[in-house]
Amino acid sequence: MLAVGSSTALLCLALNVLDVRLREDATITLRECAAHEPSLFTCPTPRPQPTRPTSRPITIRRYGPAAPSWDTYASRELRPAEALFLVRYREQLQGRVLELGCGAGRLTGYLLEIAQSVHGIDVSPAMIDFCRKAYPRGTYSVQDLRDVARLGSGSADAVIATYKVLDVLGDAERRRVLRDIRGVLAPGGLLMMSSHNLAYVPKLRKPTDLRARNIVRRAGRLALMPLRLRNRRGLVALQRSGSDYSVVNDDAHDYRLLHYYISRDAQERQLGENGFDFIECLDNHGHLVGPGESAGDWVELYYLARRPDR
Repeated sequence: MLAVGSSTALLCLALNVLDVRLREDATITLRECAAHEPSLFTCPTPRPQPTRPTSRPITIRRYGPAAPSWDTYASRELRPAEALFLVRYREQLQGRVLELGCGAGRLTGYLLEIAQSVHGIDVSPAMIDFCRKAYPRGTYSVQDLRDVARLGSGSADAVIATYKVLDVLGDAERRRVLRDIRGVLAPGGLLMMSSHNLAYVPKLRKPTDLRARNIVRRAGRLALMPLRLRNRRGLVALQRSGSDYSVVNDDAHDYRLLHYYISRDAQERQLGENGFDFIECLDNHGHLVGPGESAGDWVELYYLARRPDR
């Protein structure tokens, strides 16, 4: 069993403490990464995790006032791609890190183990209040990610925008926010983001899909069908479909939302058009997704890019 480095609390937590549910091949990939970074796994005692209130769930309104709110508990779970990112780009994360849509600090605690400073922003006051209590070493602001330019030019050495937080925006606004993120980054600064995968759209479930693991879940889907169909009818006219991206009313929160889906190659081009040097694309398990590959089994893909030094 790998031990956790006292200054990082990264990969072993992803493998053991956090109960990340990895497939066997992803576990091998992460352990191989650990072999390349043995200095991260030298201390046998993990750093204690911050306590958090358990009496009631916290309401998150990640998508703004017009979106539905829902209750959830804070999580410390990393995706394999995120764990690999924290290890592979550890040196670039040692400066000033900005986290967009920090939520309840799922990534924030780990970033604080590496970075000189972490600034998390979220539209939910409840989430920001939670982070201030659970991870007091960070700084936090109640702020819409669309206003990221207000943080100032060159104010961050790395920007984290995972959990598909940019995909609540339309195409023009999303491109504008990417340009603003570039402006916030110092020269050579790193962007890690994730986005819905356009190739997965044909596999999205319809409101009338009753497939489930057991009869109880199937009955639950049947009971929710009228609500889901009503929500779908209210948003279906706002969907947009194209060769590079689509805006889709998917099954999130019972079909109450629209999300942006983009192909791997289109996202690479879009990053380039907005002033980034593309580095790599990974699927959820941390496997490289190359040019021309669709990775159609994955609803989410991760992208790494850098602001040029010049």
